Amino acid sequence: MKVKGSISFGSVTVAGAIFCDITTEDGQKFRFKGGMGGVGTTATVGATIPIEGNFSGLSHILGSCAVEILHGGMGLDAIQITFFDLQGQIGTALGIGIGGGAFFGVGGGTWEKA
Repeated sequence: MKVKGSISFGSVTVAGAIFCDITTEDGQKFRFKGGMGGVGTTATVGATIPIEGNFSGLSHILGSCAVEILHGGMGLDAIQITFFDLQGQIGTALGIGIGGGAFFGVGGGTWEKA
């Protein structure tokens, strides 16, 4: 199912934090709260990026999962976020941000109904 939303990275007080809000095409709302570590050169503290994607695993979205983040470019940059758990892939979303460099991160967290 198609989703739209945003992903926010960290804050001044909590580096490595991830917050993601999505709304499905049928109006369901979900929120991810988690954390990540990674390697790279992009600045991800305090950034919020609009995302769109396809979440085929909504039947098992609630609860704990892992997240993989790929982020890179110069000026305008692209981000890909994939969420998955032991039942398989939950969904992948893409977005365009502003920055530069390259970053690969992995982490985990929890989805809940918003």
